Amino acid sequence: MLTDDYTLLDFAGCLINTNGGSLLGLIKLSFLLFLSQYEKNYHYGSIIKYLYDSKPITRTEFSLLTFGPFNIEIYDILDEFEIVSGPNITLIISQDDGYCSKLPNPVSDRIKHILNKYKKYDAMTLRETALNMLGIETDDDLRKYYGYPVDDYIEEARLNLKSVDLKYSRL
Repeated sequence: MLTDDYTLLDFAGCLINTNGGSLLGLIKLSFLLFLSQYEKNYHYGSIIKYLYDSKPITRTEFSLLTFGPFNIEIYDILDEFEIVSGPNITLIISQDDGYCSKLPNPVSDRIKHILNKYKKYDAMTLRETALNMLGIETDDDLRKYYGYPVDDYIEEARLNLKSVDLKYSRL
């Protein structure tokens, strides 16, 4: 059932299902969610924030925390997935509960684009990508802005933020 009222759970579940039904780790999931919502556009010299129906495409906002941009709401949805932990590994598994069918096509297309671009990278590489996008070069820089909402940080850092609502336009 296609709806504009999808949730973070629907987005994350579709991302995991589109990735073959599993994803290696919470941190990788977090950075893939962040990179789904924010993208550096070198042509326009801006950071694009993707929306759908005037809401963040992932249906959540991110703040700068110890490891980079993160949202603690992710913890609220983890119970919906199977978590398999072993030495130095955590696998998040999603049984297809129709998550993708709840997403509008432009949102599903964004997930496919992100996975095509980033699925081969580990969490540390995705972290570096996210921090580079935001112009955060050191852990000291990150600590300086601990707790800042990403959009507020972008404004304070004088980075150009452009919102693109995929319900109404496409890049």
